[in-house]
Amino acid sequence: VLLERVAGGGAGGGLAALLDSPFVRQTYDRVAESLTLAHFDRCRRFVMVGCGPFPAAALFIHDHTTVPEIVALDRDPHAIAMARRMVAAFAPE
Repeated sequence: VLLERVAGGGAGGGLAALLDSPFVRQTYDRVAESLTLAHFDRCRRFVMVGCGPFPAAALFIHDHTTVPEIVALDRDPHAIAMARRMVAAFAPE
């Protein structure tokens, strides 16, 4: 799971502390219901509009489905900056 890999792997810039927070874990886990509301087996692209500073839905869909393309959008510059930090942290080594 991406959260555990990054939080436990020493992500820099305070990102690991953010990912270890109860708020982030609860937000991520809350998205689990989406798997019962939609079928993702034939989905080729998942787009989350208004993902905010922590794109929980996009991360959850990545971890629990085989959707090949996941897009997280937001118009807030701070949310975008955090998303870029997360992409860098989650990138394969």
